[in-house]
Amino acid sequence: MAQNDLNDMPAFITTKSKMAANLNRVIDLYNLGQINESQLVSQIAVWHKNSREMLTSDGKVPSPGLVKLIGKRRSMVLAAVLAQISE
Repeated sequence: MAQNDLNDMPAFITTKSKMAANLNRVIDLYNLGQINESQLVSQIAVWHKNSREMLTSDGKVPSPGLVKLIGKRRSMVLAAVLAQISE
């Protein structure tokens, strides 16, 4: 997959299951080295701005329902990114 893979990511997400599917995809791309850290943070920042309630209830920690959908390891990555965004 090329760098342009993030171009087809939606900016607004309306359900937790769609958020989970998109997070799984973007975090997996990062883990495979197909996108870099700044691209990962940038994409999650867009969702944090536009669909915050689908990511987190307090702005800093992934919501428990989302953690269940994406898994513990991906949620650790998400929590680290949210900490960067919230600073």
